[in-house]
Amino acid sequence: GTHCSNVQRISLSIGETMGLNHKELKDLSIAAIIHDIGKIGIPESILNKPGRLTDEEFSIIQRHPQIGYDSIKHVKRLKNVSEAIRDHHEHYNGKGYPAGKKKEELSTISKILAVADVFEALTSDRVYRKAMSVEQAISIIQAGKEQQFDPIAVDALLEVVCEEQARRSS
Repeated sequence: GTHCSNVQRISLSIGETMGLNHKELKDLSIAAIIHDIGKIGIPESILNKPGRLTDEEFSIIQRHPQIGYDSIKHVKRLKNVSEAIRDHHEHYNGKGYPAGKKKEELSTISKILAVADVFEALTSDRVYRKAMSVEQAISIIQAGKEQQFDPIAVDALLEVVCEEQARRSS
């Protein structure tokens, strides 16, 4: 859907700002477009639930990065992609899932995906809430800098958003 193509567009802008090379950008592009492939293994009733998730439902949703990884890990060409998909809900401070990885244990691609995914989700309408403004989303992401998010990826997102807004207003 549009979520994945938006995450792809934002991710690539962040990646370019951070100076990723051609191969890294290609891997990032593929990872972004299929980052939620693991949701294929999650019941629709949970994915589309309008209210709060129970702890049990949330623990089921938390399986999607591992399911995504398991579904493509055997494809040699997609090694970096599969690892980034597995790690896109990990946090910079180690408090994410599925493995509680942190900082340099995480690939640059997964760190970019994490920021782009949350930014896109916050600025889009969801079943359980309306979209936030770009300003609100940015302040939430800035609050998560060095906690949930890699600081370099956050700074790159800010640069991207500022450039986009400058283009719109000119």
